[in-house]
Amino acid sequence: MMRMAANHFYRAVADVRENLGLHVLAASTIGLIFLLSGTFALALENLSALMERWHDNARIMVYLEDGAADEAGGDIGSALEKIPGVTAVDFISAKRALEELSGQLGAQAGVLEGLEENPLPDAYELTVDLSLGAEVVRTAARMAGEIPGVADVEYGQAWLSRFEVFVRLFRVFALSLGILLLVAGVFITASTIRLVLYNRAEEISIMRLVGATEGFIRAPFYIQGAFQGLAGGLLALALLAILYAAAASGMSGSMVLGGFSPRFLPAWAAAAGLVLACATGLAGAALTFVRPGEGR
Repeated sequence: MMRMAANHFYRAVADVRENLGLHVLAASTIGLIFLLSGTFALALENLSALMERWHDNARIMVYLEDGAADEAGGDIGSALEKIPGVTAVDFISAKRALEELSGQLGAQAGVLEGLEENPLPDAYELTVDLSLGAEVVRTAARMAGEIPGVADVEYGQAWLSRFEVFVRLFRVFALSLGILLLVAGVFITASTIRLVLYNRAEEISIMRLVGATEGFIRAPFYIQGAFQGLAGGLLALALLAILYAAAASGMSGSMVLGGFSPRFLPAWAAAAGLVLACATGLAGAALTFVRPGEGR
């Protein structure tokens, strides 16, 4: 058994060497297909993580009228603490807000130096317990806006709802595109192996005449298909890691993302991608023998 498996492997390697350019082209194409699929998967992973982070860290910003912090700051804070669902109340003075903004801007903080006065208002930041339901955020925001001395309330729930819809649509689009790309990968592998079959048509005919089974003839081509898929999958994973490292270095801790740090695909997803790439190659090899051709 081991001897036969080794023989199949040797014949597959010999075919790859004889048709190296063809196999490299097919593996590269599969790699590009899985790179595109992986890019969508990585984007979906981070969009979902970002949405989950915003859900788990629900914040309501309560902006005060000019002078309200000095006149009734304590009363406003006490009233905010009594709102159902509010777990923490943090007062952010205008001075502190400007300092935090300056720190987030980093090297671009110089744009604030020309300000004659602080344009930011005093504010309270409320932390809300979302385990009570999303409605608690809207109710808390409405109650906070009714407190005397409050100028405006911001919590971004409407924006977050639209973002959730976008993520759901993106997930459907990514899945649909992924299926189409997998089908394309199967046909690319099948086309490559079929060309190898044509090159070996005479040899295969002789093997059939001397009694070789179809399994014996086909086994090396299945191995070649798996080679193509695995090579393409490894290429895609390597390129995806490089692209991720380049993008993450510029996005990590971004003020726009609220300090969110991008993350790479989990290990199980990367492993599943390689298995799927191998399966794509095997499916392509199998397709070769169920269509009219030399291998039928």
